[in-house]
Amino acid sequence: RRRRRRRRRRRRRRRRRARSPRTTTRTTRHPARPSATPTPSPSHPTTTTTTTNKDKAETERKPPGPQFEYLTLEQFFIRAGASAADVAACVASWRETIRYGGDDAPADTPIGGWLQRRGATWGKASVGYQLEILNPDAARSGGSSASMEKQGGTSWRVGEVVNFDVATGEHEVSFLDGSESRCHLFLQTMRWLPTKYEPFGTVPEPPPEGGGMMMASPPLPVGCGGMRGMLLPGGKRGEELVRYAAPRDASTPGVMAEFTVPATEFERLGGKGTAKKWRQSLRLVHVGSYKLGETMGRWLRTLGNLTGDASVGRHLEIFWPGDGAFYGGTVAAYKTETGEHEVYYDDGGKETLQLSMQTVRWGPVPAPGARERMLKLVAEETERAKNEKGKKKSGGGG
Repeated sequence: RRRRRRRRRRRRRRRRRARSPRTTTRTTRHPARPSATPTPSPSHPTTTTTTTNKDKAETERKPPGPQFEYLTLEQFFIRAGASAADVAACVASWRETIRYGGDDAPADTPIGGWLQRRGATWGKASVGYQLEILNPDAARSGGSSASMEKQGGTSWRVGEVVNFDVATGEHEVSFLDGSESRCHLFLQTMRWLPTKYEPFGTVPEPPPEGGGMMMASPPLPVGCGGMRGMLLPGGKRGEELVRYAAPRDASTPGVMAEFTVPATEFERLGGKGTAKKWRQSLRLVHVGSYKLGETMGRWLRTLGNLTGDASVGRHLEIFWPGDGAFYGGTVAAYKTETGEHEVYYDDGGKETLQLSMQTVRWGPVPAPGARERMLKLVAEETERAKNEKGKKKSGGGG
């Protein structure tokens, strides 16, 4: 029996060795030699590196990645073989000197003519639109800070297209920081912004105690992944809408159009459709920096807390844009996790709303006892709904 057990163990070991990948172990010793390199301590006399054959094969298969170097026109012409005396003339006439050899133009085409034709496809139709242009290398911009110059990071700049040069195919962009730039838009990494794309960072005042009209929040600039848009006011729960800008057609990239989609669809376009939680995926755009800030869920809770639980029992009138009329109701409950209020309408309907996104005509602060009566009514409605649900489950065919 002992011999059989030993044989079984040996067979198991052989199988495990056959299944596991082979490893190559290289041991490098550090001989003591006179050099500037510090001598390793006796406690670490050797360094062992273990690599698998699979990793080694993948490393050998991968070709070296391309390396890019940014050159000025002077440096480019010098490397191309131009003499020092001819560099100035080449730079002055670079649009005719440099040739383009792509598939969409004949060989030896001057780069200036090709740029002019490509820019004309965008043309004057782009003038007046807002956009964000990506600086691929912040170290190349004169306004970069010292830390950003070392990092060589990226940054988006918000601006507006103000002019188009027919002769060169360039567009003139005026940025929010006051600077201006002439560039070929089709050579930029950019995205269109919808109209009235202005960050909204101020918290509105709560309704006065005596009541009054509170206008809906303006469209809120939001972002999700690489998408930018505006969360529109007036949407009911499950019907929240976002407006974003994009080229009208692939053949006319310079003609911007605006599209309105549900917030869940905008979340999908931003690359986070699997999350299915648009309140967490969409983020508010910060004032000034235009960077993404807190989630919309957190911001909407901040707005909802302006009235919060204290508004339960208070009468109000909510404007319905589709009907063009106000409908009266009473605040029945407040949901702290979303910042929403549940409203019981005078005609018997009820709805859960983000009141900050609605145009509301508030009544005065509720009289003593109004809150308790409303909470009692909500409890009765909840109990009645449970009983009806239980009857449907217990009922059946005869």
